[in-house]
Parts: sequence; structure tokens; C-alpha cells
Amino acid sequence: MVIREYQEPDRAWAEAFLDEEYGGPVQARRDELIDVLALPGFVAERDRRPVGFVTYRRETNDCELAFIAAFERHQGIGTALLEAVVEAVAGCTKIWLVTTNDNLEALRFYQRRGFRLAVLRPGAVDESRARLKPQIRTIGEFGIPLRDELELELRLPAASSDERLRLGSAAGSTPVEQKQGRQDSNLQPPVLETGALPVELRPWVAGANGTAAPSHAPSRARTSADLPPSPGEGQEP
Repeated sequence: MVIREYQEPDRAWAEAFLDEEYGGPVQARRDELIDVLALPGFVAERDRRPVGFVTYRRETNDCELAFIAAFERHQGIGTALLEAVVEAVAGCTKIWLVTTNDNLEALRFYQRRGFRLAVLRPGAVDESRARLKPQIRTIGEFGIPLRDELELELRLPAASSDERLRLGSAAGSTPVEQKQGRQDSNLQPPVLETGALPVELRPWVAGANGTAAPSHAPSRARTSADLPPSPGEGQEP
């Protein structure tokens, strides 16, 4: 499996995936909407076909994990993508994400990998339903009433002064270039525990008909064979 940067040509197959399974790339959290495919990220590939992807947003010293998907279960795809984000945002103080009160699979996955519950916003989903997306369903995963937002965070090691200088000089470079520049650094990202992965591990996704909704299992298991070859197939990486 190869982890590479998410690129603009990837949007076509990623958006088709989100449109078919989750109603599109627009998601709601913290009382606002975001397009998760307009953000930087990484793609996991096997035999030059995508088997998962992740997007994130860096804001000053914090990083938001916006979306993460694994198309094959129990293969370590979600963990590998999460590790790529952790490396790319070294120098941040934390990675945070928002999920919903019914998303038990995501709560299991993230807490096993070092994330801790940080914020509970009772009624936040109800407010989004009233103000942003009236079509948000009222019943979520496992028949749980869908009402609240939960925020989880992973605290990252503090960067040394030398590391901060390197990160500053690399501010215009890509995450992969930054990772290559950090190979001799003493800063080590958190070790993420591996484990079984559900098909989809989303902090928050769009539901049917383009509406914001909690994480739900897809109608069928998607495989890399369902998706087109990644850009540059047939060329040497």
C-alpha cells in the first residue's frame, strides 16, 4: 500500500464516491458547512487504485481531521492515513475532529488511537438541522436519536525551536516535502495503535440528498475495483 498526496484530479472519483454513498462533499460541524474535498489530504493506493483517503485543515497551531474513508476493512488503511496526517502537521499542538453521538464506530477507532473526548455540544445537531440542513435525519446509527456533537482531540508533541524553524521555512512546501525534511528530526509523532477498521471512519459526513448527517455504513462494501485508476496510472511513481 502506498500513501501519496491528494491531488486535484482525485476530486472526480472522490466526489463520485461521496455523492453515491454520502450525499456529497459538503459537511456540517461547529455550526458551519465545509467542502472536505477542497482541503489538502492523502490517498491510500494499492495496485495504483485508491483504497482510501483523508482530508484535513490546518489552522495556526491546530489541525482539523475533516474526513477519512477506508474502502477495505481490516487492512490498516485508516491508521496509515491518520499517521500521514500526524506527520504532515507536526508542529501543531493538536488534531481535532467532530463526530456525532451515534457514531460509535468512530468513537472506538479514534480513542484506540490516542484521541480523547474534549467537548460535548448537546443539541448541536438539532440546531444544524433547524438552521443549516433541515433534511438531517433524526435517527442515527443503531437507532440512536441524532442530537449532539462530540469533539475529540489528539495532543501532539511540542516542537523544538529547531523544528519550528524548519517548519517555518517549509511553510510553502507540500506535506510530503515537509515529511522528507523532517527525517533527521528528533520530533516523533504519536504512535497510533492499529486495529480493525470499519469500512468508513468519518468524523462527520453528508447524508442522503446532500444533507448533513451522521456516519452510517454504506449500502454495500466499496472496493478499489469500484473506483477508476488514480492519475498517472501506468507511470512510475
